[in-house]
Amino acid sequence: MKKEYSIKNGFQLTIPAQVIGQELEKINVKYGIIEPQIVVKEAKPKKSTLHSCFEWDDSIAAEKYREDQARYIIRAIDVTIIENYNTSEPIKAFVHLKELNESGYRQTTDVMGDKRLRELLLKQAFEELQYWAKRYANFIEFAQIFKIIETFKQKIPTKQGG
Repeated sequence: MKKEYSIKNGFQLTIPAQVIGQELEKINVKYGIIEPQIVVKEAKPKKSTLHSCFEWDDSIAAEKYREDQARYIIRAIDVTIIENYNTSEPIKAFVHLKELNESGYRQTTDVMGDKRLRELLLKQAFEELQYWAKRYANFIEFAQIFKIIETFKQKIPTKQGG
C-alpha cells in the first residue's frame, strides 16, 4: 500500500513530509507506538533523518519549552463571573485569538464584550469545528454532528467566505 504524506496548513518543517512520515512509520514498527519522547530519542543522533527537525541548542530549546509551559498555565485557568451575588459556571479565563499580524491570549470577558473580537472568536471556533469534522469524517458515528455543523455554514462565515 502506497502512502503519501503531506504537511498540514500552518505547519513548517525542515524536511519533506514524505520523509518524516516514513521515519515515523519506522519508529512505530520498532516500538509499536509513536510517542514524543521516543521520536526525540530516535532524532538525537546527528545522522538521524529527523535530527534537523529539532532545536538542539539547549538554551533556545529551554526558552521554547518555558513558552509552552506558559501556554499551558494560561489554558489551565477558568474564571467564574460573580454579579449581584449570582455566579456563573466557570469559563475559560483567556481565549487565544489569531488576528492578521498577531496572535495571543485575551480575557474571555473582554472578547465576549467586544463585537469585532467576538465575531473573530466565533469564526475561529467554527474553523476549528470544521477541522475536527474533517479529521473524523470517516466515522459514521458522528454523522448527525456533521449534519448540524453543515447547517451552521451559512450562519458563521469563514475567513475565505468572508
